[in-house]
Amino acid sequence: MIQKLFILSASLIILNFSSSNAESPLPDNILEIQPLIEQSLDLKNYPLGRNLPYSSLDKVFNKYCSVKSIEEGLAESEQKYSLIKDELSTNSQARLLFFKRYKKIILDIKTQESEMFCKQKVMGYSLLKKIQHEKIHNTTKINKQPLSTKANQNTKTQQIKSTTNQATSPSLPSTDISKEKKVETRLFTGKKVGPRDLTFDHDKESLKSPSEIKLGENIEQSIYKTLDLLLSKQLLNGDEIKLFNQKIKIHYTTKCQPLRGNFQLINNDDGSRSPKGIELLVSLCKPLPEVKSLERQLQHILTHELGHYIYFFRDKTTEKFNTICRNDKQNTCAKGDFYSNYSQENKEEDYAESFAFWVSQLDNKNSEKEHGPAQSQGIMQKEQYFNTLYKHLNN
Repeated sequence: MIQKLFILSASLIILNFSSSNAESPLPDNILEIQPLIEQSLDLKNYPLGRNLPYSSLDKVFNKYCSVKSIEEGLAESEQKYSLIKDELSTNSQARLLFFKRYKKIILDIKTQESEMFCKQKVMGYSLLKKIQHEKIHNTTKINKQPLSTKANQNTKTQQIKSTTNQATSPSLPSTDISKEKKVETRLFTGKKVGPRDLTFDHDKESLKSPSEIKLGENIEQSIYKTLDLLLSKQLLNGDEIKLFNQKIKIHYTTKCQPLRGNFQLINNDDGSRSPKGIELLVSLCKPLPEVKSLERQLQHILTHELGHYIYFFRDKTTEKFNTICRNDKQNTCAKGDFYSNYSQENKEEDYAESFAFWVSQLDNKNSEKEHGPAQSQGIMQKEQYFNTLYKHLNN
């Protein structure tokens, strides 16, 4: 019955489209048909308790998608589900959160490549079906505190803003981080990227033209490549990366300005502090950056911002770094002992910028600093500091 109603509904969609666009050909590909159906059925407003018309959606996929894209999407859905199944079966709030989050991601999928579009949609709806049909097996110990906890309701947020030329930041104590977990697969992409399943808060609605949409896709890929690098070099572990799930925000501006990064910290009422997230502000000023240039800029900015995280929450020996070029708040080094202009502003920026350049050297990229020769005493001491901090790289 659902299938017949859906087919009728889909037919009415196309009929309405035809009557209002008499001179336009009917859409006959998945890239145009699927969004039209999703909008007509108002899938974005489906609650967790109301099953989406999965069997009817399958008919659309079977008609417009290749067997290969469908099989790959289903296989990756199984992989993803295996990673969240235990939490879904015991935590109703997590189940609701996963459903809302992944439904939004699925409906927001934007790509001009039909095979990838099919694969992502099939994987997404298959995962939603599993989430909707998962039963709660243990209701005696469900955490009643919302996942978006109210503990931070009265907290204050500190921000560390940085571009290729400018940054400011506060200082925080460090805390322990748990061990790295095994590899898992990133949601909806089909590419194994490391021990996490990271999604972004991405303002895709600001991307209008095909070139801008492609820019957005390149940004996400560049971020994943940077995270892959940090994970492969064991500079961050999977659990640390997971802290930033949905906490890397990608925004756009029409102003012509450099790529900007903003690391945010939360000052909790109990005196503790925690990372709130990272914001990236990308200019849509024409001409848009080339892929390689964009990748290089994003790697530097994102690594810089994650360097702040390491400084505040992981590295317990930061005072040793601080004394390389500072005596309390006073700068004791020459200009050539810093990697960039704004790394001279304070010890936190010096640390983050030095970390970013050090990582770029590990990745065999040119990391020429703005000032000073490679044999600068201050630069050498900073490089040695990170070599010691991550001594496992030399083993």
